[in-house]
Amino acid sequence: MAPANATWADAIAAAQADPLSLTRPEAVRAVANVLQTNASACQSLGHAFLPQMLGMLDPMLRLYQAYSEAVCRAIAEGGPHAARSANVRHLRGVKKAVLRLVETFAERCEDERLLADRVVPALLDPVLGDYARALPDARDAEALSCFTAVVGRLGPAVSPHVPRILEAVFEPTLAMITRNFEDYPEHRLRFFALLAAVTNHCFPSLLAMSAPQLKLLMDSIVWALRHTERNVAETGLQLLLDLCTSFSESPYATAFFAAYYATLVREVMAVMTDAFHKPGFKLHARILHLLFAVVRPDAPAPADPHRTAALAPSPQGLQPALGPPLPGGNAVIRAPLWDAAAKGPSAYPSNAAYVRELLTELLATSFPNLTAAQVQASVGGMLELRDFSALKHLLRDFLVQSRAFASADNAELFAEEVAAQRAEQEARMAAIPGMLPPSVAVGDDMGG
Repeated sequence: MAPANATWADAIAAAQADPLSLTRPEAVRAVANVLQTNASACQSLGHAFLPQMLGMLDPMLRLYQAYSEAVCRAIAEGGPHAARSANVRHLRGVKKAVLRLVETFAERCEDERLLADRVVPALLDPVLGDYARALPDARDAEALSCFTAVVGRLGPAVSPHVPRILEAVFEPTLAMITRNFEDYPEHRLRFFALLAAVTNHCFPSLLAMSAPQLKLLMDSIVWALRHTERNVAETGLQLLLDLCTSFSESPYATAFFAAYYATLVREVMAVMTDAFHKPGFKLHARILHLLFAVVRPDAPAPADPHRTAALAPSPQGLQPALGPPLPGGNAVIRAPLWDAAAKGPSAYPSNAAYVRELLTELLATSFPNLTAAQVQASVGGMLELRDFSALKHLLRDFLVQSRAFASADNAELFAEEVAAQRAEQEARMAAIPGMLPPSVAVGDDMGG
């Protein structure tokens, strides 16, 4: 590392004497090479890279800020086209190299306390502040993946910083990606990957969101469900499933589902019955299976794996329901899901009865070609079938009956079964020497 460290020391010294020297092409190339060398060393050495990283961290982040300012100046002066100029691409290449080094270190460092107390606070303003302040064309998607790695690595230890992370990336990124379905494709996927990491590793942090913030989060997920890009839509579906699962297992289920249950049922049913979204059918079925399960009268009490019951509720966030269930509720959702103020608390005997009416009206309106008997049979099965496979088969039969799917190629609805049959067939062939092609056999031997 001696040559790389010498080059690094020269670059930092030159920058202190003349900040503009950093933007010269030869300096940009030298700094990028040093950072790439360090990222490779970090990947190889793992935790042993710690002294080198701590020595580089502060000057590296000052350098990140300097390049960020240079990029923003160039784009502000030259317009959006300047973002594609060679000079700006090279400057952003250094920024991305910094983020890749930090991400690699977060994944390889074994000292979680040092990461949480020393590295993450140092990143907040140089990286997150830069992301929030920058022009849309100057924002690096790698900043999102960097913090995704940090959240995934540290889990609850990074929870104190999650509000700052979301504040910096949430609204700026949504403003970029919700204008249409085409712009900023890298930011789309990495943004929802970051939200998924927060949901799965720092779920209690979401409970402190204000009602407008949580609604913005849910609106962004619904937007992802409708996306025409398959990987974005599936990422949104998985995020929604994880979020609903976490809420259903917490004392905050009542407040969450009271606000969003009907919307989620409508939105998931809408994309599931859209032939364009057939590849997401398995996740559609998973989400509906969960939504139908939480309204059953005998739904078990939440296990609360995130231990949210022990937390002090945020005054601006959702409030837990810890008392006995109200009429119409159960151990998960302890209050009516319908508008009790408008319809009265006894408008329905239970939440399951309300959801039955909701589904019946939704399907009858969306599919006038189906008879009332067909709709009633489908709704009854959706709410009564507890086994996921049975519900999935019922939903698939319903889709085939519907007008949108009746004459279409429905192979994607059976993708899971086809994959299982293929795996079973390959397993049988693998038991017979010489039956599998050499490439498959080699892949199996190597864990592929």
